[in-house]
Amino acid sequence: MRQGISIRQFAKLDHCDERLVRRALKNGWLRAYKDGSLNPKLAGTGWRRTNRKRVENVRAAAEESADDASVEAAADRLVRTRGLLTKAQAETVKENALAALRELQLAREVGSVVEVGAVVTEKARDHAIVRNLMLGLGSKLAPGLALMADPEQIKVAIDDEVDRSFEVLHQGGGDAD
Repeated sequence: MRQGISIRQFAKLDHCDERLVRRALKNGWLRAYKDGSLNPKLAGTGWRRTNRKRVENVRAAAEESADDASVEAAADRLVRTRGLLTKAQAETVKENALAALRELQLAREVGSVVEVGAVVTEKARDHAIVRNLMLGLGSKLAPGLALMADPEQIKVAIDDEVDRSFEVLHQGGGDAD
């Protein structure tokens, strides 16, 4: 009794020509069972050039799938062809992630890393202070500027008030009074 399917059935299943399947067998891209039949699970895998990007190590997967003698061998093949991790690899990934998390926590404690929310709040406060100072310039200067006729005096008055506002900002205060 056959373990797999015929070359013709495999070609139909993979939507290709029988000659392409025979050439793949000859070149080692596919491997038949001892009885000459093919594993139907290999249809659509990387044995064809157009499918090759999907599966890494196609020759190894083809060789092992044809001779899977045990459940352990089949599981090992699945791990290698589908990118699943072994327990040791998964533990290594977990340890690395935990180490990165601890490093981040330490950086927070030391103060080299800050929360984004805290920075956003601080910047919003700074922008509000600048906005209030700039919006207040008109109401502060209007009465004095209305009495001035010389454009040079008006310019000097505006420049002085803007300089005072910048001085307040530089000192970290919010009151321009």
